[in-house]
Amino acid sequence: MASLQVEPVELPKYLRDVSLPPQLPPIVITAFTRPDLLAPVLKSLAAQTLQPKEIWAFIDGTRNRQDEVPAQACIDLLKDYENPDCAVHI
Repeated sequence: MASLQVEPVELPKYLRDVSLPPQLPPIVITAFTRPDLLAPVLKSLAAQTLQPKEIWAFIDGTRNRQDEVPAQACIDLLKDYENPDCAVHI
């Protein structure tokens, strides 16, 4: 049986040595009733140098009336996400 020969691979030592793709894959976000957690995620995405072209957001249906307001707040945050080059799908 022949042994498998593996060539060593030189990995970059610094992030600046890693080439970035021309476009990011879509970002998938799951949100429910936590607009307080979603807001900083969207703020962080907006601050990135390389922007996604699409955000796919999934928000579960509400369990009770108490969930309606925070779930709608999550939807509103996503609708208000400002990036003309990024499509947000809810």
